[in-house]
Amino acid sequence: MHAQPADPLIILSTDGVPRPERYAFWARSVFDYFQLDPLPPEEALAFEGRIVTLTCERGAIHHYSSSAVSGRRTRSHLHTHTGDEIGIGYMIDGHAVYEPERGPPIEARPREFFCFDGARPSRLTLTRNRQLHFALPRATVIEAAGGRVPSPQAIAQALNRSPLAVYLLHQLRRLTRDAPRLTVPQRIVMLDATLALAKSVLCACLQEGQQAPGEPGLYARACEYMNRHLHVCGLSAAHIAAALHCSRAHLYRVFAEHGMTVADLLRELRMRRARQLLHAEPDLDVGTIAWRCGYADASSFGKAFKRRFGLSPLEWRACVRRAPLPAEALLED
Repeated sequence: MHAQPADPLIILSTDGVPRPERYAFWARSVFDYFQLDPLPPEEALAFEGRIVTLTCERGAIHHYSSSAVSGRRTRSHLHTHTGDEIGIGYMIDGHAVYEPERGPPIEARPREFFCFDGARPSRLTLTRNRQLHFALPRATVIEAAGGRVPSPQAIAQALNRSPLAVYLLHQLRRLTRDAPRLTVPQRIVMLDATLALAKSVLCACLQEGQQAPGEPGLYARACEYMNRHLHVCGLSAAHIAAALHCSRAHLYRVFAEHGMTVADLLRELRMRRARQLLHAEPDLDVGTIAWRCGYADASSFGKAFKRRFGLSPLEWRACVRRAPLPAEALLED
């Protein structure tokens, strides 16, 4: 008997959460990769947020709306919340300002893109907004860009001037609207196709006038190898370096150039896999999820999960079950 494929669809809303808890719920469940600024009590009580997400190991797409929100990723925050994704948003309504620690700020108004690098300290400010959003692993963006990660500003500018962006936006909007009416296998197929389109559009606009990118670099290959072997309990930098035919010291240097360590990225990828399994397979016990994510026992897995997300695995699963909103309410244009 074949195992049922994991459902990539997640729908969250503050409508299912008591008003005093809404902002904290949003910070914990949606903006876990940022440290959100505190809100005055009256604004926290009035906070609203809705999101439709389709996610897998190859990336994620979102249809997002919320009240005004702001926060930052500091260096100390990055040590416990390592990010290995490049996030790209398209503002339908509202105003976004992304301020990296190094480089000019990026502002996006309606019908403009913005981009942020999850592995860099930064600040993000959003007015009340609606946006389409997609996130790709750093390795995918490196491959699309021909072996390096362009600055967030370069990515946003390239998409803003690309005539291909409209086709990607149409697909993002269509899939986040229709996903609740599709079967799980159909969602998986269309998510894969949409992420492939996102990579192709990025490749076209970033590589314009250049030759097509060749083989992905060492960092991209290391990320791919780690994703394929997250279930291996003893996976280490030494194993990864040996598999990629490089020295461990060279692997460390390459990861340092991307602002992270091998251990940090491996832990983050495992935590994201765990969170996806907790949502997609509600009857799967925590011990089995721990094993699938490379942990020898449920206790160490539970402690690592709580350090990362602020909730135990079972608490996170229960929180997600309480929060869903009927899909039609989330997909109003």
